[in-house]
Amino acid sequence: MKQKIVKILSGKEAVSIVIVAIIALFLFSFRRVPAASTAIPGSIDVTPSVANTYSIPLTVQGIDASTGNSVNSQALTLTLQVFDPAACPTFSANPPQLLIPPPASSTLSWNCTNAVPASCVIMGSKTDGSGAFVAAQNQNPSGQIQVSPGATTVYTLTCQNFAGQTSVPVQTTVKVITLGYIEK
Repeated sequence: MKQKIVKILSGKEAVSIVIVAIIALFLFSFRRVPAASTAIPGSIDVTPSVANTYSIPLTVQGIDASTGNSVNSQALTLTLQVFDPAACPTFSANPPQLLIPPPASSTLSWNCTNAVPASCVIMGSKTDGSGAFVAAQNQNPSGQIQVSPGATTVYTLTCQNFAGQTSVPVQTTVKVITLGYIEK
């Protein structure tokens, strides 16, 4: 029995598996079936209730193109790894408001679950319209960084799960208040 491992999307949502390519690869593994053979399309829908590894047994029968005779069937087990989505329930700025001058900074802190190490990215977008920028990348699922924005900035955090899917973005804002002063 052969076994193939396929990483599939995140759990707790319907996952549609198109088996056309797998059947095609499987049929081409028969020695007497030429590469010009046509795969029989098929699909199976699964709705995993939790992140886990699921096995689906498949049996395929081939046809010898030169004789039209059946070729012995072979069994294949398709193993699916289902991963929970990454989530970032905690993302905050402390302090959330800066007075400039003097030079000031804020600490962005976050804690994400089901995320791959070094997969988190924090983007900044200044509310004065001066543009977006990468504030930090290749961050771990839990951490903190110091920021010193010159204008009010919205920071957006995303991370990836083990299936490579990006989490729902979460945001926090650092409000900058510029103090006026009189020169002597």
